[in-house]
Amino acid sequence: MVPTLDSIRMKFHVKNLLTSGGHVMIPGPTGTGKSVNTFEMLTYEMPEEYLTLTRTFSAQTSAN
Repeated sequence: MVPTLDSIRMKFHVKNLLTSGGHVMIPGPTGTGKSVNTFEMLTYEMPEEYLTLTRTFSAQTSAN
């Protein structure tokens, strides 16, 4: 993955919110890298005391 100004900015803000105890919601159109950037940040860039649990949802995922 090639980091862009937008991906670096998004990861910076999300990481700051998470490490200060805030909640995060990342909205946006399909195909803009939300999942890839979030997974990369949570897996490789968070402090060691954070544990990542991954769940996958798609357009076919229902509330049931």
